[in-house]
This record gives sequence, C-alpha cells and structure tokens, in this order.
Amino acid sequence: MSEYWDVYDKFRNRTNKTIQRDSDERLKNGEYHIVVTGIVENSNKQILITRRNKNKKLYPGLWECTGGSAKAGESSIDATIREIKEEIGIDFTQEEGKFLGTIQQKNYFRDVWKFKRDIAKRDICYNDGEVIESKWISLDEYVCLYNKGEIAPSGDFVIKMLKEKLLEDLKQSMKEKNTNRKNVVQMVRAGILQVEKDKGIQLEDAQVLEIIAKELKKRKDSLADFKKANREDLINQVNEEISVLEEYLPKQLSDEELELKIQEIITKVGATTIKDLGIVMKEAKTEIGAQADGKRINEVVRKLLN
Repeated sequence: MSEYWDVYDKFRNRTNKTIQRDSDERLKNGEYHIVVTGIVENSNKQILITRRNKNKKLYPGLWECTGGSAKAGESSIDATIREIKEEIGIDFTQEEGKFLGTIQQKNYFRDVWKFKRDIAKRDICYNDGEVIESKWISLDEYVCLYNKGEIAPSGDFVIKMLKEKLLEDLKQSMKEKNTNRKNVVQMVRAGILQVEKDKGIQLEDAQVLEIIAKELKKRKDSLADFKKANREDLINQVNEEISVLEEYLPKQLSDEELELKIQEIITKVGATTIKDLGIVMKEAKTEIGAQADGKRINEVVRKLLN
C-alpha cells in the first residue's frame, strides 16, 4: 500500500498537497514534510537505540533512535507512537510522550518526543524487519558512537537537543513559578552562552554536560561546608539545586564501576606507569564523559597506575 505525506510550507502551515513516498515526485524548494523521532529513556537515564537492518539502502547497519515519517493526516505524536510500535513492538500512549522540540532541516521538520519507561530486552519485538537489534546506552556513549560513525548521520539531533531542552525547561519553570529551577537553568544557560561568546563556537551536548558537571561539583563541595556550619537553609537550597542539575546528567558511575571502567581503558591503551597518565585521561574523557567528574577520574587513574 502506498504511503503519502502531507506537504507543509516553511512556516509549517499545511498545504493542500500530499506527496507519495518513493515516487518520482520530489519535494520542491520551500516544501517540507514531518519526520518524527521517539527517544525512549529508562530510569538510569540511558536511551534506547536500534540498529538498522543491513539490507536497508540508507545507512545499513547503523544505529539510531526510533523514528520515521508522519503519514498524511497523522499527528506528530501519533506518528511517533506508531513508529515505535512498528519497529520494537512497544505500545506508548500520548500522555507518556513529552515534546522536546523541532529541528528544521532542508526539506523536513523533525519533531522529537521523549518517552520514559524501563523496558526489558525480552519485551522488545522487531516486527517489520527494519531493525535487527537494540541496546541501552548513556548520552556520552551515544556521542562516542556518533563520532565513530556508528550512528546514522540523521542522529546528530540527539547531541544538539540539550540546549533546546534547557530553554524549554526555563520557560516551563517561569510558567510554573518554580524559582529554584528557573535560577539553576538560567545559571547553566548563562555559562553556556559565555563560553560560546568567548570562544566563538556553538557548544554541543558533550561540552554542555561538562559545564553542568562543573556546576554540580561546586554545589557538592559547598554542601560539606554548609553542613559543618549547620546552615540548614543553605543545605536545603543546595540539595534542591543538585537535584535539578542531576536531571541533565547521565547516571554517575559508582566507585566500583568507575575503577572497572578505567582499568579497561588502561588495558586498551596499554598504559603501564604514571607517565601514561595523560593518555589514559584523554581516553577516559571520551569514554566516560559526564558520568564522573575529572577529579574522581584522575584519582582513580593515579591509584591504578602507581
């Protein structure tokens, strides 16, 4: 059965035109269709990625988040729910979906939705042959795979969404009059904008996570001083700020997990003495990212190399 898309103008107004997928007809300049992506996140703040069938013409064997094109007459959220059901056999409801934003590309608008649920591997079913496997990974691991070319090029939106999410959260916190969240998000955004202005660059998510991780470390360090001074008012405020910041970071590695990960890195790069500290730290920054702060990583590396 043929699949048709609704055609939109550059302002996302629906025209009276539809276009058949995989036909000779092509979208003209200034014409767009809707593409959707469903980011599925578990309680460990990992996202579910799927691997495209190696027989696919486009990006065979590469990883991606579930998604596809909205059919004619189909809403963005309904298209996302359908794509997830078709590709991994999981049913979501509209109420479970949280809209993260839209990215406008050459001839399509990509709507990104997030769904939160812990899903066991046994419950995933690859129904339509488009997907051959899936796995849960952290955002840092996603960025690493993307940089290695193992994520489909269209998956770059995932590493560009954090700044948009911060902006949406700022608007929402102002609407809800949540002063604490508003202040924390404003502080993070100000830090991002300052770095971008000073360096003349646009930060990607991995760099934004570094800024958030530094702010988190500052608050955890100050918490000890406030406890010694019995400043309950400041302790409660800082704990609230820590909770907000931790929402944007991947789950932090435990001491045992961090040591095991760094031991793997040491073996991988062939490090044997403390002279190899720089090599190990460089690799650890790439593989661990914001799952542990630099001070903790440095201490463990020194411990294992001495």
